[in-house]
Amino acid sequence: MRRLRALPLLLIFLAAGCYTHYRAPGAVGKVIDAETGSPVRGARITRSAVTPPAYLQGLPVATVVADKTGAFDLPPDFITQIRFMYLHNAESLSSSFIVSADGYATNQLHGTATSRTFWRAQLGKILLQRP
Repeated sequence: MRRLRALPLLLIFLAAGCYTHYRAPGAVGKVIDAETGSPVRGARITRSAVTPPAYLQGLPVATVVADKTGAFDLPPDFITQIRFMYLHNAESLSSSFIVSADGYATNQLHGTATSRTFWRAQLGKILLQRP
């Protein structure tokens, strides 16, 4: 009789699990001076605020700084929770990214990421021009 009472609890346990939901894409790339071809150290790469579906909280702005080679890696935003396994990530995530640096004109880009790119938009070489 105990086994029959434990069966519904066991079924709920098997139907739920840890689930990682990606809410906003990250980005990778390299910031380059358009005139000289040299890396722009300290360039700021900012992901705009994200307004996800109503059942999730909005996400604030996220910023990273390019290293001495101009490279950057802005991680995606995600949350891991215990959920029922019928929830799925979107096939792709899109966002706007603003690239700025002192003495350069600001550049705005749009990128899309998928699970194949580890939820990071591949922005490649970003050329910044002096005004």
